[in-house]
Amino acid sequence: MKITIATSLDKRKTADYLVLPFIEDKKAPKALFAISKFSKIVKGPIETKDFQGKKSQISVVYGSKEKRIILLGLGKADKIDEFHISEIYSELVAFLKKKKAKTVNIIVPEKLNISKEDLLKGIAEALFLTNYGFDKFKHFSKKESATYLKEACLIGAENKDKALINKGKIIASGVT
Repeated sequence: MKITIATSLDKRKTADYLVLPFIEDKKAPKALFAISKFSKIVKGPIETKDFQGKKSQISVVYGSKEKRIILLGLGKADKIDEFHISEIYSELVAFLKKKKAKTVNIIVPEKLNISKEDLLKGIAEALFLTNYGFDKFKHFSKKESATYLKEACLIGAENKDKALINKGKIIASGVT
């Protein structure tokens, strides 16, 4: 899988899904990104309490540039660490594989009490490890063939963060 970087939302390519991160809060889920462009789209599931930002909660809404937008719950802000991030993004990748997605744009969460290094490394490890499958000797029919993500774009990361992403890739390649 290829991981690319887009420094802003406007610089992203179109993908099968766009992932928006939220944390659980007392009144309503709190967006960890600039929500202004998506406020109308995410309003429904939040107002009806169908989406609360709980850990690993996934809610799909429909958008314009990306046809499907995922609201991803990260849980309570005080419980987030590198392992928590890895676990949540692993569940996201498993969901995307089940939906046969090939590409995904992920907005990197902002304003968390976790270092950017741990955050990006956790996301990268989850992307690489969960997308892996040892099916060299498996025989699939065309209907049941394994689906893997081909490309993920981290929106909000910077070019200098490529080293952190590669660190996650190296850790994952030691396992796979």
